[in-house]
Amino acid sequence: MDSAPYDILVEILEWLVEPEQDDFSKFEALWPFNILHDAPLRGSRAQIHLRACCLVCRWWRAVAQPILQEHLCWSSSSGRVAVENLLKVDTVASKVTTIEAGRTYCELCYKQRSCSCGISIQTVVSTLATFPRLTRLTIPIWSGLDVALSILSTPIRGFPQLTTFRILCTNNRGGRVPLRTFCLILQLMPALHTLSIGDINNTLSDSISDIPYPPCQLRSFAVSDARDIAFQSYDWILHNSKNSLQILYMDGLFSASQASLLRAIPHLGATLREFRCLRCWDSKIVLSVLQHCHKLEGLACCNGPKILHELANAACAKTLRRFTATKVRRTVTRRSSGYVLSDYGTIIRFWSSDELAAMRQMVQRHALPQLEEWNLQTWAEERLVDVPVDELTALKDECERQGVVFGFARYDEVR
Repeated sequence: MDSAPYDILVEILEWLVEPEQDDFSKFEALWPFNILHDAPLRGSRAQIHLRACCLVCRWWRAVAQPILQEHLCWSSSSGRVAVENLLKVDTVASKVTTIEAGRTYCELCYKQRSCSCGISIQTVVSTLATFPRLTRLTIPIWSGLDVALSILSTPIRGFPQLTTFRILCTNNRGGRVPLRTFCLILQLMPALHTLSIGDINNTLSDSISDIPYPPCQLRSFAVSDARDIAFQSYDWILHNSKNSLQILYMDGLFSASQASLLRAIPHLGATLREFRCLRCWDSKIVLSVLQHCHKLEGLACCNGPKILHELANAACAKTLRRFTATKVRRTVTRRSSGYVLSDYGTIIRFWSSDELAAMRQMVQRHALPQLEEWNLQTWAEERLVDVPVDELTALKDECERQGVVFGFARYDEVR
């Protein structure tokens, strides 16, 4: 291998950066389903593997080192210091394309008021903005939030190449970026097309009326509001994405956020292809999507059985290819209520026989002529109760008869 062609060796070693199956398994254990933009960008052991490659021989080092320097990440204070020292080396900053600053739900920082591996606002807008090839930036937790950011009055270098920006969830409330600061940072990202928001502070108190709409035209936008961040700026953030947004994902949508999203949805109908709304039990949002988004190809929601009639008569019924009914509500009850003791952990009431029958009839009637997949999803850690196995099997069999892929990962478990 010491004589392998350079291009071939580059292609082989770049596979070491890709997330491993174990990375996805750990990720899925944290969340009910694969959250669209929070899946790992790189393998957790990528740096270890690439460093080992650097020790094989000089030829491998010449190939592995640039790959190692392109994708910088750290999950501890010592890792952050190591990266800071690396960036002091001439030409390294010009090679960086991906930065992951810390990790989601950092155990080390859970009980600390200030995170030891977070990244400061000042570092983002002054140092990282000088990286000419930076395209992806992931920040689970922030530090130095006591410094006010005033981009509008002070010229600051932007991120002309940045296409992916992710703010993940954190256990440390003190490490959540304020809404106003977040909106000001977006002004520096004109090429951004993939945005994911986990935890943001001051969504109810900060005013952003004086901040111009973000210059970016998003293709994918995900918000995890399940931790009640009460994000209410959908119409503001999507103002310039009316003719570009293709994927919209929400995990949790509380009443305070609905008005803003309802204002934005009517303007997204021309381009929206995928809509996923989990842990939102008010059907107004999904019904608005069905009314305005005529080219929808994928829909996932927890309102499944309740909106089947509207779905069959919606304009997107002619284009929908993938439908997913979700269940994420968790309940812990006592035996007196007819369910299991709390010793059994969290449980979830399955879809009823009537609900599954309605789904089966939907498939049987060809109400969705382009349908390719019918999926049921639940959180893998929840105990399922009251599963009507016969009707579930009938739904699966009907999908197979109609040439529709039936997906339910826990089917063998409940049979």
